[in-house]
Amino acid sequence: MGISSVRNQFGGQCYKCGFWVEPGTGYFEKERGKKGWRVQHCYRTHNGGVTCEMVKKKFGKPVDDPVKTP
Repeated sequence: MGISSVRNQFGGQCYKCGFWVEPGTGYFEKERGKKGWRVQHCYRTHNGGVTCEMVKKKFGKPVDDPVKTP
């Protein structure tokens, strides 16, 4: 599939849940054959990671504008 994941240095909107991912709390991916990068929350809560489930539980469902997590 050609996907690689690395911790994010910049914030962005999670492509899985739609909420904001703060720098260092998720991962970014580059897909082969596509331009740009996409960001997602962590899979587990290790080393300061935040999961999509944690954000959904705290904020509910996402809106059009990304919600920054604390």
